Amino acid sequence: MAHRASQEAYHPLVDSDQWRKLDLFPTPPWGTRALFKHVFPALNLSPRIRTAWEPAAGFGHMSEPLKEFSTSVLASDIYPYGPHLDAQIDFRLADPTSSLVDWVITNPPFDHSHEFLEMAMKIARKGVAFLVRLAWLESQSRYHALWTQTPPTVVAAFTERLPMCLGGWDPKLSTATAYAWYIWVRDEDGKWPCVQHQPFFIPTFLIPPGCRETLTSETDFILARRYVPGWISPTERRKLEKLQERSVPLLAAE
Repeated sequence: MAHRASQEAYHPLVDSDQWRKLDLFPTPPWGTRALFKHVFPALNLSPRIRTAWEPAAGFGHMSEPLKEFSTSVLASDIYPYGPHLDAQIDFRLADPTSSLVDWVITNPPFDHSHEFLEMAMKIARKGVAFLVRLAWLESQSRYHALWTQTPPTVVAAFTERLPMCLGGWDPKLSTATAYAWYIWVRDEDGKWPCVQHQPFFIPTFLIPPGCRETLTSETDFILARRYVPGWISPTERRKLEKLQERSVPLLAAE
């Protein structure tokens, strides 16, 4: 979780250890729409899909926008976040023989991302899309266990930053962390991408800037009201801190 530590510093929570363990960093809704508005067309994929599973749905910040592009969306999580979830499931223990969908699309818990990918590739009939930090490409272990075994069809990096924070979605937040969609698409024979020769290349697509402005809907702010108990958005907390800083000199002067 070190890659998100700087963002956590602005919003300490009573149960922060629990939410960090669950890796509850809600995805800005526009980040999901960018997948269908920009990445799918670039891959010659239809922006409409039939069935999708979001297995780390949390408060629905990704599963709700998914419903705009999918006929049927299964929203689940290991923790019972609320009535917007369809099921409480530990995705790592899912039964792949009875849970087939066309796509598995999620922002997986970082510490279990590889386990999620292994299960997703058993369940998805057409493709898998993971929203993970761009630095996920790093690591010798992932190079040998993942990239040289089942490389993604494309890595679609955001050219503008996609801010996330612990416990809720702050529409006004900024970040220094870079994220990307990692996408695997089965070929016509139903096979996943594989390395054909060395050295190998992973295709990269750049998601154009402006998505935050053009792909944010007014209805998204309903999702901004879904957060863990005691959460205050980082931008609001900074405002409160500034007010407190200003009030201290005034009290001292009195």
